[in-house]
Amino acid sequence: MLDTNIKVRDFSIVVVAENQSPSILNPDFLKYNKIVPSDWELAMPPISIPQVSQVFFNNGVNIVAEVGKISFWESLDTDHLDFKVPEMTYKYIDAVPFLAYKAIGININAYVILDKEEDSQDIILDKLIAPGKWKVFQGESPNALVQFTYKFDNTNLIIALQKAAFQKTQNDLLIPIVNFTANFHRDLKDGTPDEKNSQMKNIIQSWKTDLNTLLSFVKEAFLE
Repeated sequence: MLDTNIKVRDFSIVVVAENQSPSILNPDFLKYNKIVPSDWELAMPPISIPQVSQVFFNNGVNIVAEVGKISFWESLDTDHLDFKVPEMTYKYIDAVPFLAYKAIGININAYVILDKEEDSQDIILDKLIAPGKWKVFQGESPNALVQFTYKFDNTNLIIALQKAAFQKTQNDLLIPIVNFTANFHRDLKDGTPDEKNSQMKNIIQSWKTDLNTLLSFVKEAFLE
């Protein structure tokens, strides 16, 4: 049986820009432009090579710039949600307004705890997979990955779910879960830099709506 208390454990926003260069990303750039607070401490030395740059902070925020895109990712305290990434993304766009921005992706990773480990496979197979010999092959049940794709007016939404397990600390027992990942992808319309800046901020502002969409999907389409 599933615990209906849905936990959100990480969140990210990916900004796609044709002329995004990894070389722009470093701690000084982030702090000078007030994209992150000046007192944030690094979890590890920054990485900077031609293909990718990474700045990872000890509060769980990880920023990665690649050729053509930059991602802002954060690990969340599932009991006390505090989203930092949306505001950071706003500030990045303001600091670098003239890139050839193309699209924005909002990604959410959530899970629901299972009462028993054996339930995690049964609930996916029983709820979502039609009866057939594929449910057991050579004496083994599959680890099913199920993906749903929806196309709305201005959004491509992909939701995937799969059996998984996690542990809060190294000494804790593994907890069986069903993991739900959602990607909300939106392409930008052509326009001036100011028009695209406005589009992007409107998209980023939709993050709470996107979060509620995923939570509704889990509750209405899967838990009920």
